[in-house]
Amino acid sequence: MIAKCSCQHCKKPIQFETDELKSGKKVECPHCKTETALLIPAEKELERFISTESIPAWFALLAGLIYATGFLIQFTFLSSIGIKESVTEVFKAKYIYVGLLCWQFPVCLALRLLGCKLVKHKRKREEQERQLNLKLNPSFVVPDDQKKREADEDAKTRIYWPSVTIFTLPLIVFYVLTVFTPPGYFSAHQTWVLTYFIFAFFSLNLLRSTEEWVESFRKKNPGSAEALKRIGHAADWTWGERLRITACIISCGLLVLIFDPIHPDEVCSRLWEMFFVNNGFWYFIFIAMGVYLLWWYHTSLKSYFFRHRLDFRLEYWAMALPIPATFFYLAVLTFAHHIYPYIPAERGGGDYTAEQASILTFDVQFSNSIPAEIFDASRTNLQSRKAVVLDETANMIYIALPTNGLTEIAAWRQNLPPTTNHPNSRPQKIFAIKREAVVSERSEPW
Repeated sequence: MIAKCSCQHCKKPIQFETDELKSGKKVECPHCKTETALLIPAEKELERFISTESIPAWFALLAGLIYATGFLIQFTFLSSIGIKESVTEVFKAKYIYVGLLCWQFPVCLALRLLGCKLVKHKRKREEQERQLNLKLNPSFVVPDDQKKREADEDAKTRIYWPSVTIFTLPLIVFYVLTVFTPPGYFSAHQTWVLTYFIFAFFSLNLLRSTEEWVESFRKKNPGSAEALKRIGHAADWTWGERLRITACIISCGLLVLIFDPIHPDEVCSRLWEMFFVNNGFWYFIFIAMGVYLLWWYHTSLKSYFFRHRLDFRLEYWAMALPIPATFFYLAVLTFAHHIYPYIPAERGGGDYTAEQASILTFDVQFSNSIPAEIFDASRTNLQSRKAVVLDETANMIYIALPTNGLTEIAAWRQNLPPTTNHPNSRPQKIFAIKREAVVSERSEPW
């Protein structure tokens, strides 16, 4: 494979065979006759880094990271409300699900933005190489057909931020619908949800087809209006971009119809409370800082090893990784304290407002070992008062007895130490009951 890299001194391009020469090997530059190091392009190194043989190792590492994240979130959340022994069960499938809840959206969003950044960086690098070739060969004239072909390719790969927004918003909608909405929310808003996704996935293709048709019409009809000449991709703020901005505004309007921010009982009020009242925005700030540091280290690494030695990348990353890892760890803790309590328990979270009250029937043999305040005095068959099942293990059931029903349960989402202003921000008492002491369990509305 033929590759090119720039000289470390004169910055002029050098071609070499990657199969014969090793990355980092020093050769004499054919331009300035100075010794320089060869650098295999990042695409080739990425192929070596992500190979078929390394897929099982990467899968195991990813699964372990997700599982450890879920365990840490469960441990932190349950410990914060007063349950200490529930997480003694190390192996639980729920930990994987909770870990996915934590990383699903930020990873998808980061990959989306990273892809846009890489495309923009590659376009900039190709333009620099084109300008460098023109400087090295000032007498060379680019043929008109090649200019047209390069212009068409440039138009097809150009990044339009309204288009990026239209494609990114479905990630947000999908994440909110699958994580934060209460049970039955999709059924109540399914018309607007389906309309939004259909519009998001087909609007840009329709816009591109319209632009290509108009461009073809302009070529076949040279006497068409001057405005049609600017409907393509080449100029800023063309009619194509105006159409994209309009489509972006329509997408935002459909979001308003889906999440209905006017009514205080809907999702938007809960998200506002989670992010700004309960400081959940720090979760995204910590993740953004960690991702930025990784990107900065990556670009610094390429720049540094391009000018200096190329034989201690592992040591460099060993020194650099602890800092972004600290921000990711803080993001997980923030998720456990400020975001996880707003995810409905039906979705694997710590919000019990949508759960029905549980009434437990106890075995007579254990009646003396169960606290008397758990029993319902109006019943004679050893039934409990209306309770919330906070967590269950193979041997224990952890319940709380809210005195004010759903109002008190909604206050638990703040997950703050009880104070005079917020006396019910956490369950006041939590009871751990052996599973063998429970004969049956039934649910009924609050």
